[in-house]
Amino acid sequence: NTAISSSNVTSVTVAGSGIITVIYRAPTEIALSTLVLTPTSPVGAGAVTWSCRTGGTVLARYRPATCRT
Repeated sequence: NTAISSSNVTSVTVAGSGIITVIYRAPTEIALSTLVLTPTSPVGAGAVTWSCRTGGTVLARYRPATCRT
């Protein structure tokens, strides 16, 4: 088990279902907020696509552009 963190990220966890949850440390506006990445590709598709528009507590203006609703 490898811990994933940085000066901006407190932790990254990967669930058995492939859902990735990022907990931010900085900047202050999003500290302790989460961003959730959910795999949406059918099994066996060969490539993984991700949904990040729902789930998590990071305000839309701080999400990557492709993750804003």
